Amino acid sequence: MVLNHLGAGVAVIGTSKVAHEADVLVLRRDVADRCRRLHNDPNSTGAVIGV
Repeated sequence: MVLNHLGAGVAVIGTSKVAHEADVLVLRRDVADRCRRLHNDPNSTGAVIGV
């Protein structure tokens, strides 16, 4: 697993399809790249660590 992005105050889409703010979020590189390219919030399944 390659980690590429550490974010603070980032919204993440939970399993209920509702956006939640994460104080700290670590994403896999492929997820971070897709979110940047599409200007979308990541799904919770793409988060490695979320607090």
